[in-house]
Parts: sequence; C-alpha cells; structure tokens
Amino acid sequence: MPFDVIKELERIGWNKNDAKVYVALVELGEANPQEIARHSETDRTRVYDALKRLMKKGYCAKQIQVGKRGGTYRAEKVERVFQIEIEEIEITLESSKMILDELKELEKESERTEFLDDIRGKNRIRDKMEIFIKEAK
Repeated sequence: MPFDVIKELERIGWNKNDAKVYVALVELGEANPQEIARHSETDRTRVYDALKRLMKKGYCAKQIQVGKRGGTYRAEKVERVFQIEIEEIEITLESSKMILDELKELEKESERTEFLDDIRGKNRIRDKMEIFIKEAK
C-alpha cells in the first residue's frame, strides 16, 4: 500500500481540504484555483477556503498578475512548512508534559482512601483488571 500523504497530514491535524490543496500546489508548482480544484478533486469554493487558511499559516502565497483577474498560488518550500509543523508539535508535546505533571500533583492531593467502582460490562471489567495488574507490578 503506497504512502498516503493526505491521510498522514490529516493524522497530524491538517484539515482534509487543506492537505489536498497543499499537496496539489506542491505537485503543480504554481496554479490558479480552478487548476487546483481540478487536480485535487476538490470543490472550488472549498479550495478558496483552504487557500485562505494556508496563506494565513504562511504555507502558500498568492501571486497577483497585473491586468489579470484573480491570481495564481504557489506552495512555500516543503522544508520550511514542515519545520513550522515540527516546532508546533514540539510545543504541544512540552505543554502536554507540563499538563501531565500538574495533573499528577492534583491527583496526589485528592487521592481517596476508599472508593467503590461500579463496573458494568465485560470490556470494562477486563480493562479494570488490566489496570489492577499493572498497578500491582
């Protein structure tokens, strides 16, 4: 099965249409919205919305041609775009670690000595047993 760039972009948080439009721009080099829509198999109004979001993030640029209506778009360099993505993921990871530490502290402060769980269903019982076994180790 070939690597699906669009699905992977979605997996890391990209909007599906943004991913399709960005990949189309990378493949085409420079194109107008109609060409992008045709290449990405995306409705043209959705292409315009995706282009706005991509431009706002700095992932593509619009080139206006004097005397012509509209303009063409081009993707920013892939390395630059993904350096931004990597930095954002690293920031999210650091924030998640800080949140985890803070919540662990809050959890310690509010630990209960006695607690009765109401566990219903085979899956919930199995999940709870796995937790007990892991905590016992």
